[in-house]
Amino acid sequence: MKKLGFLFCSLILVFCLAGVAGAMPWTDTVTGPYKIDWYGTYTYQHDITYDGFVPGVDLVTNYALTIGLYDDRSGLDELFGLEVAYISQPCLLGDGLYNFAYQNQDFGVSLLGLIQLNLFGTLDVSITSLWGDFYFGSSVLTAYGIENS
Repeated sequence: MKKLGFLFCSLILVFCLAGVAGAMPWTDTVTGPYKIDWYGTYTYQHDITYDGFVPGVDLVTNYALTIGLYDDRSGLDELFGLEVAYISQPCLLGDGLYNFAYQNQDFGVSLLGLIQLNLFGTLDVSITSLWGDFYFGSSVLTAYGIENS
């Protein structure tokens, strides 16, 4: 618990000291296709260090995660016209169900996701089929923050 408190205080200190730094968006895209079968899970990782983010130096203050899944148009799920995917990222906030009525869907920010991005420059994401089979098309992470390097 002390480590988490220290980490939180460190992030606040870095944020306060970053007043002279420039605002930056860093992006990372993961592309498919990757088929997710019934009750299967696909896990991947975004890495914004490839776009110039320096962990421990730069600061992520917010991010947007956009995921695109598409139906394979076959199987038992077609009989019922229903497919459900659960999107999971670090922490419970930011998790959600994928609505197949849209081509791409945005997911919210999680506190542990922000911590992971600031410590390592990465964000872990898992997609689990709760009903049906479908394809992972792409995922785009756009992280906003302060560049101190």
